[in-house]
Amino acid sequence: MELPPTDYQTEIQSVFPTIADTIQHIYDVDFLWLSRCMGGEALERLSIHTPEEAQKAFDTLHTAIDELINGSDVTQTISYQNSTGNVFTNTVEEVIRHLVNHGTYHRGNITAMLRQIGHRGVSTDYIYFMRQSWNEM
Repeated sequence: MELPPTDYQTEIQSVFPTIADTIQHIYDVDFLWLSRCMGGEALERLSIHTPEEAQKAFDTLHTAIDELINGSDVTQTISYQNSTGNVFTNTVEEVIRHLVNHGTYHRGNITAMLRQIGHRGVSTDYIYFMRQSWNEM
């Protein structure tokens, strides 16, 4: 789906005020968790202003996450501080599950936001993504 740049920044009554803000939030959370898993900032954190920038930023970030998953022991634990300073410990595998769940939730928000501004929503179900991938092969 092609989204006009104005719609990317359109104010909407939702969890976040714009689709752009929702995309930035998803990126920031993925970035934060990757950094925690890597023991510090693994990449340069980006500010995303357009759908094209979002695609590039997520491509880079997801490549780094794939490398983390394929290049480490996902059962290893990491310790980190949350935004209020409390210390927690989780496995990398638990973090990855959290990222999937978090991203799914906010992609659903984006689909609802698209409908609010007159666009046809898209399915965010994983099986539909897989079917589309299979058809592109």
